[in-house]
Amino acid sequence: TVSNLGAMGIESGTPIVNSPQSAIVFVGMLKDVPVVHDGQIVIRPQLGLSVSFDHRVVDGMTAAQFTSALKQRLENGG
Repeated sequence: TVSNLGAMGIESGTPIVNSPQSAIVFVGMLKDVPVVHDGQIVIRPQLGLSVSFDHRVVDGMTAAQFTSALKQRLENGG
């Protein structure tokens, strides 16, 4: 399940898994944030992302791999 409260201006949140879900992804608001890149302070768009899993259904390693893959796809535009 995806909870896109970012579309309503919410920056961060903690999703709660409700049966029969096995996982829920919270997507926060996209906003410009100052970050350090190559030793320089630059402005980059960032969003909050939280993922909750029911560990009775999803193994922790599988959950971590999913979260890592999701992060990579979002960062690389794919």
